[in-house]
Amino acid sequence: MKVIVIGAGVVGFNLALNLVKEGVEVVIVDEREEVIRRAMEEMDVQTFKASGTNLTVLDAVGVRDADMVLAVTEMDEKNILACLIAKECGVPITVARIREQEFTTKDFSIPLERLGVDHAINPNRLVAQEIAQIAKTPGLTDWYEFAEGKIKLMGFKITSEAPIAHNKLSEIPNIPSFRVAAIIRNDTPIIPSGEDHVLAGDKLFVITKDESLKKVLRLVNKDKPDETRKIVIVGGGRVGFNIAQRLDEDNLNVTLIERDLKRCNFLSEHLKKTLVLNGDGKDRKLLMQEGIMNTHTFVSATDQNEVNLLAALLAKQNNVQKSICLITDEEFVPLASSLGIDVPINPMQLTSDFILKLIRKTKILSMATLLEDKAETVEIAASPTSKCVGTPIKDLKVPRGSLIGAIVRGEKVIIPHGEDVIMPDDRVIILTLPDQLKKVEDLFDS
Repeated sequence: MKVIVIGAGVVGFNLALNLVKEGVEVVIVDEREEVIRRAMEEMDVQTFKASGTNLTVLDAVGVRDADMVLAVTEMDEKNILACLIAKECGVPITVARIREQEFTTKDFSIPLERLGVDHAINPNRLVAQEIAQIAKTPGLTDWYEFAEGKIKLMGFKITSEAPIAHNKLSEIPNIPSFRVAAIIRNDTPIIPSGEDHVLAGDKLFVITKDESLKKVLRLVNKDKPDETRKIVIVGGGRVGFNIAQRLDEDNLNVTLIERDLKRCNFLSEHLKKTLVLNGDGKDRKLLMQEGIMNTHTFVSATDQNEVNLLAALLAKQNNVQKSICLITDEEFVPLASSLGIDVPINPMQLTSDFILKLIRKTKILSMATLLEDKAETVEIAASPTSKCVGTPIKDLKVPRGSLIGAIVRGEKVIIPHGEDVIMPDDRVIILTLPDQLKKVEDLFDS
């Protein structure tokens, strides 16, 4: 597969890096000498120092033979134009990074498809959606949706006070449409059986649906799921503002701290319930005045990794229940985890998951990477000729370290057991170790 990446800033560079790991032929086009030099030094890619909106340039890099064009420069208009040219040249899939909401709202008069854009991605909006969901849900550290939201895969850090702690999985009270899909213990993923115990300090990944969510939350948390929660957000830039917007309508006590006074005025005008404060999120005195000791969730979402790390560490020192830290540099993610930050969020990983779904086999409908690539969850469509169709799950050769977590059949969600059978057109959610993904895909081949 051949992919042309136009724009090799933070987003484009990391996307190219992940595509190379997948064995994809990557061509990078960027106008900046230093960016091209770095790409040549760190990746096995073809590079062109030129504009990605020049047809002559795109012809020279083989756009007419490309399977996909990713236009991820800092300018929305450039990205849209690059996709338009690529689509006119016959590229099957075009993806544009679009940061301004005006291009993606219903009020925008021209559909993006008519401008040559098959898929629009906005890393800031992806990460804001993720953080908002994690921030408002007690105990939640990871959150993914499959089958248009019918299935949730959720990660929870288990404390000694949680009702599920110290119990054998087979002894857990029966909850409809609920399954423990994985236990993470000492950074090692375990695909559990009924004989496994849940220990304090474990991270559980559970599969469930909305109707069972309150019961699941009572099982994995010491807190009541419907109590009013206090959330503090540091950083009122694009991400922080988007997070606050998503939380503004819920039954939450939200405070947003921003250093820039002019930006504070903008935030105050556009947020209905959120308390906006002008100040430094690393200022211990300010945090103490705002009741940091009674805060359920602390979110550091400035545009500086170092500031985010320091603010989140300060929050943890003051006994905040959950700290969420925005980290744009992948190298900082393991550091954040080792320092005790509960939820390091990397926008590049969310964006890469979106792109990898497009370049992998078409039967993969969606996917999520867990635990810094230690595990993956995929949603795969079964065809009438798939090997797995018509055979009881207990008789399938499911790869070791893999679990069939759920089956979606039309509007029906099935948490399967050994006697259940995968049918044509079913959508199957499977959790697997990365080195077993190819074998999982093979189950759905003809």
